[in-house]
Amino acid sequence: MYSLLMGIGLSSSTGYKPFIPLLIIGISSRLGFIELTEQSQWISSTLFICILVALSVLEVFSASIPIIGRIFEVLGIPITLVCGYITITSLAGNLVESNIIIKHLIGILLGSGTAGLIKTLTIIKNTLSDTVTFGLSSFLNSMIDTIKAIFISIVAIVAPILGCIILVASLFITYRGIKKLMAFRNFKGLKRAHS
Repeated sequence: MYSLLMGIGLSSSTGYKPFIPLLIIGISSRLGFIELTEQSQWISSTLFICILVALSVLEVFSASIPIIGRIFEVLGIPITLVCGYITITSLAGNLVESNIIIKHLIGILLGSGTAGLIKTLTIIKNTLSDTVTFGLSSFLNSMIDTIKAIFISIVAIVAPILGCIILVASLFITYRGIKKLMAFRNFKGLKRAHS
């Protein structure tokens, strides 16, 4: 159960930045903080960790150019779903080793499902924020999402239950942020229509 909660927290945080949680898993495994399933040992290989570092840096700084940042986010949806799946099955796979169907269902529903939900909400929030600020908030949003991905990933490893609680709180804050941004955008639209 401990590894399942850890997997949920880490796979969900791929919705903010898909490569950072995998990078943290790889490094944590190399340092002996977590144990990966036998089939997932490649995540902690030096080559894969170097690739994840390069991809993480590229993703964070791609947001400094708003149009490229949006394209990167949209192309990142399938990548996020795959990373969410890999993350949870690399940690929780030992729980259901005897049943491959349950393992894949956990990976798809809990891993890809939560990662996809968070990615979708994050894209909506960031797009609305860019609309309201004329693209000026793009890099700031990217940095906030990076911090969320790092923070939730680390907490999910150290205290999985707390990681899941923080994740739910972050989802609620994102949802509230979307509602406020939509209300602000609609208010500006009405104001412009009456002037």
